[in-house]
Amino acid sequence: MGFHQVEGATHFDFGPNLPSPTYLLDLRGERQRKYFDLLLQQVGVSLAPLLPEGIFNFTGREREVAQLVMSTQSIAEIAESLNVTEAAIKKHLGRIYKKAEVRGKIQLLKKLMEVANVR
Repeated sequence: MGFHQVEGATHFDFGPNLPSPTYLLDLRGERQRKYFDLLLQQVGVSLAPLLPEGIFNFTGREREVAQLVMSTQSIAEIAESLNVTEAAIKKHLGRIYKKAEVRGKIQLLKKLMEVANVR
């Protein structure tokens, strides 16, 4: 699941006979979504509830983009699924951030989860 042992980064902090390797978690691209999906599945949480109509006065397209953000899709994946450019999605996200009064995707995700009552 993306973990790789780092060469030359083994330590013996737990004792001279207990080598402890260091691992690196690679979350680039699709791996990040898969990793978060796995973590959420383990605790029984779904990130794709439907957002209420009229939330933050989003337009239909903004609500659609926000919904896809909640499903942990990347900007490229959202653009592809809506058949638009990544630049268009970034413009939508800028307006969404302003309306939701957040500064980025993580804050948006947190706020949307609160509004949708995801626990």
